[in-house]
Amino acid sequence: MTELFFEYLDPHKFFPDFNKNDLRHLLVKLEEDFHFKASKIQTTVINEEELLEMNQQFLKHEYYTDIITFDYSEDKILAGDLFISGNRCRENADEYKTSAINELERYIIHGVLHLCGLDDKRDEMRIIMREREDYYLGLI
Repeated sequence: MTELFFEYLDPHKFFPDFNKNDLRHLLVKLEEDFHFKASKIQTTVINEEELLEMNQQFLKHEYYTDIITFDYSEDKILAGDLFISGNRCRENADEYKTSAINELERYIIHGVLHLCGLDDKRDEMRIIMREREDYYLGLI
């Protein structure tokens, strides 16, 4: 049995109906599938300007993004901070004709997949990442 600590913060109240407990079993499944024995994941939803500032300060990127993942995993303990743009999440939900909660769940899964070691910098890896996101979203 794996241990899971999952914290969700939404100081701007982008997603007041989000229930973090809906993701708990999924995060445990990700832990098990990638052979981690425990996890500590914190997700914080912020506005796009705040995320841009983080992207500039920590990653030296001069562009907007939808999620930034900071990975602190070691010794088979999955650990990290996920920072998500609530603005981008809502916009992408409209564009892809899905619910904002579903898009938020996709972002969280995406960030956790990064913590598990998946990369999406190349086209072929983006395809694999998207397939994994779809798979885990289907389990919710």
